[in-house]
Formats: sequence, structure tokens, C-alpha cells
Amino acid sequence: MNNWKDYIESKFQPKDSFTFSTTEISNTLDVKHKKTGTIVSFIWPESDWLTLADVQYYNDKTQGSSGELDGPIVFKEESVKAMDRYLEPAFETGWSSRFVYLFGKHYKSVVTCNGKPKNHKFHYYSAELGCLSIPLMPLLEPLSYVIGKRKNIQIAPINE
Repeated sequence: MNNWKDYIESKFQPKDSFTFSTTEISNTLDVKHKKTGTIVSFIWPESDWLTLADVQYYNDKTQGSSGELDGPIVFKEESVKAMDRYLEPAFETGWSSRFVYLFGKHYKSVVTCNGKPKNHKFHYYSAELGCLSIPLMPLLEPLSYVIGKRKNIQIAPINE
């Protein structure tokens, strides 16, 4: 492997299990697993694919994502190992997204790897409650534990 494009071509196999779509305007390559629906999004700043600006994975069934593996991520052996660790839940263990609703609106999503909070955990706060949600956050967080409605979605690993 000589760059991130080579890494992607070797990682996402067999190719017919995925759809690959490129958006040139935003320098984004989205790779979607046809069976699980997991999408891994790569943003690259250079045409030689030696550096990635960002990587994240998500699924249209959820309102959360893995969070971002912010760059610059320069192609080298340590970065490839870090990328493999970052993508492990999507490929090997699966991941889950727990939604919390307050007053009938999405308040936040908590994404965990394989449902284990001690592992990677990412919180995504929605704007559905409007601009008041920011100043009210100290009140909303405890309320979410007391009256919040929850929904969990498990996403199977790609290499199932």
C-alpha cells in the first residue's frame, strides 16, 4: 500500500459488498456496506491521497456517528494501525446508537462500540430542541435521565 486510496481498496473487500461514491466538491469518498448500511466517509485534502482530513462512520438508521478521526492523518504505518483500531467497531464488533428524546424531540445520541460504554463513546446533541437547548443544557441533561425516552439501535459488524 502506498496511500489511503490503496488502503481503502484493500480494506473494503469484497468490492461487490460495498457501494463507493465520490463527491469531488467536498473531496469526500463514502463507502457503504450493502448489508449493514454502515457508511464510512473519508475526506481527503490532496489528490495524491497521502493525507486524510477526516474519517467517520455512521448509518442512516441512526442519529449519531462514530465521531471524527480528525486529521491531518498522514499515510504511514502508525496511522494505518490507528485507522484499523478506529474502524474495528464498524468491521469486527458492531456498534450501537442510543437515542434520547425529550418532549417528543431528539435530544442526543450516544454511540458506543459494541454497546460497551467503557469503550469508545461519542455524544451527538441535536438541534431539534432549538437554540434554547444550549443555555438550558444544565437542566436538560438531568431531565434526560429522569423523563427522557430512549431507543437503542444495534448495527452489526461488516465482517459478520
